[in-house]
Amino acid sequence: MSKNTIGKIYYLAGGAFLFALAKYFFIGHAQLMPKYFVFEFISFALFLSLVYVADRLLKETMAQKEETEIQTKKAGSQHKQEIERLQSTIAELSNQHKNKMSDNEDINSIATQIINKLSNCTDLNDLANGLLIEISTVYELGLGICYFYDKPSDKFTVKGSYGLSSDFHPGDFSCGEGLNGQAVADKTARRIDDVPQDYFSIESGSGLSKPCNIYLLPIVKNNNCIGLIEVAGFANMHLNKHWPQLNKSIASIVEL
Repeated sequence: MSKNTIGKIYYLAGGAFLFALAKYFFIGHAQLMPKYFVFEFISFALFLSLVYVADRLLKETMAQKEETEIQTKKAGSQHKQEIERLQSTIAELSNQHKNKMSDNEDINSIATQIINKLSNCTDLNDLANGLLIEISTVYELGLGICYFYDKPSDKFTVKGSYGLSSDFHPGDFSCGEGLNGQAVADKTARRIDDVPQDYFSIESGSGLSKPCNIYLLPIVKNNNCIGLIEVAGFANMHLNKHWPQLNKSIASIVEL
C-alpha cells in the first residue's frame, strides 16, 4: 500500500469525525446526557486508533518487504559470485590437469629418448657421460657430474662429467656427507637456489658465470640409491619435480 493511499485513509477518518461533530448543529436544543458525548468521543477515538494501528502495521509490512527484497538481491549476488568463483576454480583445475597430462607426456617422451640412446651402453662411464649429455641438452643445463656407488670403498665416485674444465676433478663422497650425501640418504631430488660462492662456474659466450640453480638427482633402484646426478644451469627447469618419473626409466638401464 502506497503512502498516498494511507494519507487518504487518514483524510477519510478525519472527515468522518467532522461529520459526526456537525450533526450536533442539527440536533438543536435537545437535551443530551453528558455520557452520550463521552461515548461518542471514545468511539471516534477508537476509530482513529484503529486507522493508526493499521497504518503502523502496513508500514512495518512494507519495511519488511523492502528488507526482504534487499536481502534476496544480496543473497542472489553472493550466490552468483560463489558460482562464478566455483566455475573459475573448476576451470583452473581443469587447466592444471591438462598441463599435468601434457607435462607427463613430455617427461615420458624425454625418458623414452634417453633410454633409446643409452640402452646399449655396456660401460658405466659411457652411461654416466651419456646421461649427463642427454639431460643437460634437454633441460639446457651448463654442467653436470654423475656419481655411482662403489661398494669396495662404500662411496659414491665420479663416473662422468659435463661442462667441467679438464683439470678439475670432483671428489667422492659418502652417504650423508654434505649436500650430495644428504640427497643420497633422503633418496629425494633437490633444487638448490642459494649456490655457494666456491661452486663451479659455467663457461658461456659472455665468459664464466655462476649457475643460478643446482639439481641433486639421486638414482634410486629397488629402494636403494645407486647413484647421483648433479647438474647446474641458469634457468629453473623444475627438473627436481620431473625426476621421480625420469628416475624410473634411467634406473632400469643401470646395472652395477
